[in-house]
Amino acid sequence: MITSRGGKIPNCSLTLAKVMVVGAGFLSLHALIPSNTRHHRLNLPVPHYHTLPHLNRFPRTLSPNLFRDQATAEVYRIAPRMERLLYQLPCYCYCDRSLGHTCLLDCFVGTHASECEICQQEAVYAFCQKLKGRTLSEIRTDILRGAWEKVELKHFAKMLVDSKEVAACQD
Repeated sequence: MITSRGGKIPNCSLTLAKVMVVGAGFLSLHALIPSNTRHHRLNLPVPHYHTLPHLNRFPRTLSPNLFRDQATAEVYRIAPRMERLLYQLPCYCYCDRSLGHTCLLDCFVGTHASECEICQQEAVYAFCQKLKGRTLSEIRTDILRGAWEKVELKHFAKMLVDSKEVAACQD
């Protein structure tokens, strides 16, 4: 029997304690898997994206001038150049569930992408593949397979600042 200073601990407290211990264990295991690879290892479903092109004007993405971090500013600088593409791509940080986003473009309409490496990696991957002449379908298939996980944002940002877009996208 477990007791406290005042006597027995009620069963509901024991249950709560068990839930907290199990929850802490799950969070510890979850933390061991890098955030940008969890979706593949956990077999989570594909996040939302639009299958058809947008017929109206796209919402404006935030200005890159709002961000001090060089990599973030550069990704926000290229986002408006590929609105149609980002509109039809999923975002594997699962912001569709936590923030109600419907596609990768939504991440750049607000500050979410500035705080999320996954959003930035996917956008950079899409940008580079677009520069190489790949189609939307090919880019989306690669993103679904996790090809964006290899993008190194700091390297990419430095090359863009040096006006070397094509070089920044070399494998």
